[in-house]
Amino acid sequence: MLKVLVVVDKTDTAIDRLAKGHVKYNDNIDYKVIPVHPKRPDPEQLLAFETLAVDADIIDYQYFRTAEMLRGRYSWLEGKKQILTHHNPYSIEEQDWNGYDYVVANNLTIYERLGKITESPLTYIPNCVDTDFWTYNPDWQPNKNVIMVANRIESKKGILQVAIACAELNLHFILVGSISDANYYESILATGNVEFHNNISDEKLKELYHKSTIHVCNSKDNFESGTNPILEAMLAGVPVLTRNIGHVPELNNGENMVILDGQPDDVLGIQNKLFEMIGDKKKLEDMRGKAWQTAKTRSFERRAYLYQKLYREVMHPDEVPVSIIVPIYDKPDIIRKCLNAIAEQTYKNIELIVADDSLQGESHSLITELARLMPFPVRYMNTAEVMIGDVDYVKD
Repeated sequence: MLKVLVVVDKTDTAIDRLAKGHVKYNDNIDYKVIPVHPKRPDPEQLLAFETLAVDADIIDYQYFRTAEMLRGRYSWLEGKKQILTHHNPYSIEEQDWNGYDYVVANNLTIYERLGKITESPLTYIPNCVDTDFWTYNPDWQPNKNVIMVANRIESKKGILQVAIACAELNLHFILVGSISDANYYESILATGNVEFHNNISDEKLKELYHKSTIHVCNSKDNFESGTNPILEAMLAGVPVLTRNIGHVPELNNGENMVILDGQPDDVLGIQNKLFEMIGDKKKLEDMRGKAWQTAKTRSFERRAYLYQKLYREVMHPDEVPVSIIVPIYDKPDIIRKCLNAIAEQTYKNIELIVADDSLQGESHSLITELARLMPFPVRYMNTAEVMIGDVDYVKD
């Protein structure tokens, strides 16, 4: 079984949630996620890294400073397959990022900028969220609630200007995040009519999305790679007002969100957009449905599948990826012999797609059992169910 060690900077961050979102879709991989602080790693973190990295087939760094610190500390990592995922647009020009087996960009802007400086193989895998959890609110009605969800309460997020605009329009401002700058936080509260939630659960955040009319993102340029709350809001059916940053350019189709044209300090521009949006219920309703259509494709399942394809490429760089489709209908003995024969092939850069045409999916449990023993990803599809839009993945 392929062993992949995924290294993040801290637990309970956006990067950590992205990495852990793959776990249930990687059960044919020995897939482990650990935190290592980039500046102050404690001895337990370093010991965990050393123990797991020695045996890992691939080390997948999800934070660039942690990656560079560990690569500088342990010279034996040069013999390891190593991937770097770059989530930080503000640090791209710090160096050339050569020496990795692959560099991953999580939005197209980062991809284009990395392509100008790195000689390492480069690919694009977009940010995603849990599309099963962030459910659409069919009972949404416009009200006076405006929500912002920030990982850190700091000036780079442009929160104060949104709070001022909401106060001018007598809107209720819901702010979610953790306090990074106490003075800045106090200035936000001073605008009045602010409801603050600190480090709340996803369940509580879903409730707040479902009671909100608009979600706002007002971060400065060259700071965000997402934000993922934009995707969460779109899935929950909350119309989005955002600056054209992070992954917004590749999400925006002109109808699924509203773009702020000005700078983060343009209070009047924010105020005008909020006023226009709240006054047009029909446009908001249309936007909700179109936003959901866009965001539903950004699932953890899809991201896990793309990373599995990347792992195959890293492990078998000289082999073209091949997908093998095996149609089945009952006859478990023949199915077992077929899959075992495929597993014995010398060509290893493959994925196996099993198409089960039985209405009841009689072979699902058998494929699940065999998939755990295969040296490549196995994807199960009940093709009878596909006809009515239902797909069940064993492996991705």
